[in-house]
Amino acid sequence: MDRGKEGGGEPRKASANPDKGAAGPGRDKQTRRRWLPYLVFCLTLLLGLILHQCQQEPLPPGSIAPKPQAGGPTKKSDSLEAPDSPAVPQAPAPKPIRSPRPIASPQPKDTLAAPRVQVPADSGPYLWADPWGGRHFDSVRVSLHCREGCLLLYSLEDSVHFKSYETPLVFKRNATLWISGIDSLNRQAPAVRVEYVVERNPGACKGNAMPFAAGGKTVCMDRYEWPDSEGAVPRAFVSQKEAEDSCKSVGKRLCTEAEWRGGCQGPDKETYPYGARYNENHCPAKEAAASRSGRFPVCRSYYGLYDMTGNLWEWTATPAPDADFFMVAGGNWTAGNEATCSYAKYSFYPSVRYPFVGFRCCQDAGASP
Repeated sequence: MDRGKEGGGEPRKASANPDKGAAGPGRDKQTRRRWLPYLVFCLTLLLGLILHQCQQEPLPPGSIAPKPQAGGPTKKSDSLEAPDSPAVPQAPAPKPIRSPRPIASPQPKDTLAAPRVQVPADSGPYLWADPWGGRHFDSVRVSLHCREGCLLLYSLEDSVHFKSYETPLVFKRNATLWISGIDSLNRQAPAVRVEYVVERNPGACKGNAMPFAAGGKTVCMDRYEWPDSEGAVPRAFVSQKEAEDSCKSVGKRLCTEAEWRGGCQGPDKETYPYGARYNENHCPAKEAAASRSGRFPVCRSYYGLYDMTGNLWEWTATPAPDADFFMVAGGNWTAGNEATCSYAKYSFYPSVRYPFVGFRCCQDAGASP
């Protein structure tokens, strides 16, 4: 009997591809079993990498990792050890080194290590010595300054071999001082030469008065404009007669024009109190008003007289060629390079008080007040 007919249907044909004939759920199980080992391996590898990275301490931003020395042992990467394996003592790992900010290397105290940007004398940093050069009695203590906040340099040899300035200098004999400086823009000021002449104080003058020879005698001239006090505002709005009376009240007199010029020019007959070449920073000759006495240390004549040019015109005791006028000298705070030791003017009426005219007093050495 035919089996197909006994089952009541057509006989079933065998499939040519056994996989295609497999049921759906069975096929999915076989696929998962085949890829499961690979998936477990990948997950294990990924987990190991994550653990390894977590155990390493990251370097901070901008740090530089230390390099191993040539021929020396290198640091091994951190690894997981078996619980029973003994711990091997190791030296602590060096800490990361942060990159320092770039700073200028300190200059040696006795030399200027590297050349700087040289600038013209009138455009570089402005520096000065206080007190300025010229004649000083017995000894002088000198401090250096820079308006721009410079690295100050000095030399007692020449204009090349500079040292870094740290403390004031004391001169007990004649000395030549060279000064320079380097400002925040790395500009080095040209070397400035300052001559100091140290003499014994003859004791011919009292108070702030400074002695010098004029007209065959020794004259004592006030160091500052009236009231002859450092840091005081010099007196203006005074007539020539009132200036004379003020000097007489302290046993002195008005300086003559020749005495005034000699005290300003010094023995070398300089154009300005500080030298032959004009410098707008040295004296109060380009200001908005009169300055306090002695505020400009470089505005010092060889004999130690301050503010001889600029600040205020000064009355003298010398009549002008025109009998209606008296000579005045020095220039005021706006005179600029015209405020010189040799320039005198007499176009002021002696009875008029001017806001830009003052005075200083003189006295013959040995005269009693």
